[in-house]
Amino acid sequence: MQKENQENSFMCEQCYRKFDTWRGLRVHQGKVCLKKRRQCRSSDCKTRSKSSQDENHSGAISASVDSPFTLSQQEMEQQTEPGLRKPRILWPAANEKAKYKTLEEEVQKKLKEVKKSSNRGDAKEILSAFATIIYDSAIKEFGICEGKKKTEKKSGLSRRQRVLAQLRKQKRDLQKQKKYAPPEEIEGLRILFEDLKKKSRDLQRHERRCTRRKERKREREQFLKNPYEAAKKLFTEARSGKLECTKEELDAYVKQTYSDSRREEPLPYMRGLKRPAAPVVKYYLGPIREKEVDEFVKQARAKSAPGGDGVSYKVFKYCDTLRHTLFEMLRGLWKDKEIVKDWCRAEGVYLPKEQNAKEIGQFRPISIINVTCKIFMGILTKRTVAYLQSNGYVDETVQKAGVPGIPGCIEHAFTIWDTIQEAKKNKESLNVV
Repeated sequence: MQKENQENSFMCEQCYRKFDTWRGLRVHQGKVCLKKRRQCRSSDCKTRSKSSQDENHSGAISASVDSPFTLSQQEMEQQTEPGLRKPRILWPAANEKAKYKTLEEEVQKKLKEVKKSSNRGDAKEILSAFATIIYDSAIKEFGICEGKKKTEKKSGLSRRQRVLAQLRKQKRDLQKQKKYAPPEEIEGLRILFEDLKKKSRDLQRHERRCTRRKERKREREQFLKNPYEAAKKLFTEARSGKLECTKEELDAYVKQTYSDSRREEPLPYMRGLKRPAAPVVKYYLGPIREKEVDEFVKQARAKSAPGGDGVSYKVFKYCDTLRHTLFEMLRGLWKDKEIVKDWCRAEGVYLPKEQNAKEIGQFRPISIINVTCKIFMGILTKRTVAYLQSNGYVDETVQKAGVPGIPGCIEHAFTIWDTIQEAKKNKESLNVV
């Protein structure tokens, strides 16, 4: 363990967390890090002869080990083992600007050293080193984001629920007494039973009201905290499950779904296909402008998942200097007409489409790529959409999806609702395609 003289704090080399006192660091080691290390060693001894679980999935990341500066042993192991995702960084909040300023200065300092020591002036090599520097500096500065631990809620019965349980027991006892009671006592037992039944009914009504009140309060708090997620839950079904298939089954499914055996054959002439008119506005092929990078980063979601390099949008959103540095590197890539090698790799993640999903057909795949690749390709996408719209190549009266500035989902939903109401009013039938 090493002591940082500048901040007068102690940092754990296992998880990069910082502590104000040496005692706090030692307590953390005994409770968290050393136990994890022992568990990892014991599990490695048991499963060393077996293949890892990540090897059964074709969407794994194979990280590159080419680095312009020295890495720690733990980071080297993470990069050399294929299929291992880099641990997520515990990024600070957006209002903690001092921490991002410190990260910005550290990254700029290391990047200058790399440019001096490296003879390579290639933009793609510098950009790859730039992402590695950001990740290593951020993980040492902010630490690793640990998963949320599920805590079991020990909630006992309320007073009303305990009274209801007693009333149910008393009613059962009265029913047993009524079976063996003499005729003259049956009427009294019946009156007692009806009295208990009325009390139980009133308590159950109050309990339902209290439960609904708590539920409304919880939903109101969730909506005020995150309106988008709260509204999304109203229209989406519950999804859960874990993919259970071998690598061979997954490869066969992907090949059958996404491959085309006739892709090399030229398309035949299609009679009646209209040829578009000559473009009035030419496609912009000039160098990447800083305004394009700034606008794309500003519109991107900060919570978007990082790619294989572990870098998040938050770095470029809250660090203006690093965003300007990224712009210069992307402009160099455009000038050299090249792309980074890591951009050609993506991590395939399969999300369940229904509850208790197990088979491959019950999942939908998404590909997670690096943030720098998203910015570069996103700028090209915006240029393409602007070219198609300005020349009238997209019929916006029919095509709604993928066209910016057109609320296609709202328009289609309103059209469907209006059609349903019209059919209901005139008692007509509807055909759903």
